[in-house]
Amino acid sequence: MKGLNINNLQTRPTHTGEFAPKPTRELKETDIVIWDKVGASKIMPGKDNGLFKAKGTSGFFGKLSAAFKPKARGQDMYNILRSHGMNVQQAGRALVNIKLASDNLGLSGFSAAALQREINLHHESS
Repeated sequence: MKGLNINNLQTRPTHTGEFAPKPTRELKETDIVIWDKVGASKIMPGKDNGLFKAKGTSGFFGKLSAAFKPKARGQDMYNILRSHGMNVQQAGRALVNIKLASDNLGLSGFSAAALQREINLHHESS
């Protein structure tokens, strides 16, 4: 997460983002959020509406595989949070919480488990 800048976010998301983890697999703390490419998609990460999923980073091959996948950026995460009905302040607060959790775990991207927790907390409080 070194060098990741979440300060330069557009508060009005220009694209929608959706997070869809696999229903057959429980999220682990070490999972990161990556761009989900399906087939020969012409959708560009961070430029069009996006679908993101969780990618495991435990073990040597998991880390190696995750190194070559396009990771979600700060703006992508913000768009996902706003797509779930959060206002500007709630999405900003949730993004900071996700970034802190990811930094504490030493992940190379944003924590998928922290993102899911923030989305669930928002839906429970609504």
